[in-house]
Amino acid sequence: MAKYTELLLEYLERGGQLPAAFSQIEGFNDLFIGTYCDREIGFETPILFQIKLNTRAELVVPLYVQQIAEITAGKTEWENPERTHKIEGGTNHIYGMQFHKTYDRPISGSHNMVSDESITRASKDDTYTDKDTYTDRKDVDSGLTAAEVIERRKYLESEHRNIIQDLLKEFEDLFMQVY
Repeated sequence: MAKYTELLLEYLERGGQLPAAFSQIEGFNDLFIGTYCDREIGFETPILFQIKLNTRAELVVPLYVQQIAEITAGKTEWENPERTHKIEGGTNHIYGMQFHKTYDRPISGSHNMVSDESITRASKDDTYTDKDTYTDRKDVDSGLTAAEVIERRKYLESEHRNIIQDLLKEFEDLFMQVY
């Protein structure tokens, strides 16, 4: 039990320092002060508190920095998703009777004359029907939709907040508890 009480804010006003490891996470110094400013340090002397605070910070902050870096990499990867749509295959039509004409071009070029007219059948029927059309076409989508990007971004932001909150909780036992 501490022989005297001192709030974290009073400790900082008297010249106490926050660990240098806190600067690895943007804005964490302010969050730490905001969270614990009205809590009493839980050690007999400010020096003992500072040693414990620095030791804890050196142990846990690098682990959380790594997690935050992984989340940041995930955000960067999903910021500009590639959404592609391609069509594979094609549509084939089988028609009834088809006429093909071949034209001879005279050397003088004054007019074209039909030299051969042929009739071919592409199916057994002489008439075109809807069943003569078939499709072996596939629409293929790959990548993320805009809605998926938004959902993933929300998830990553909530994970980032959870990591920061978990890091703040790592220091809770360094302060006195009210029971």
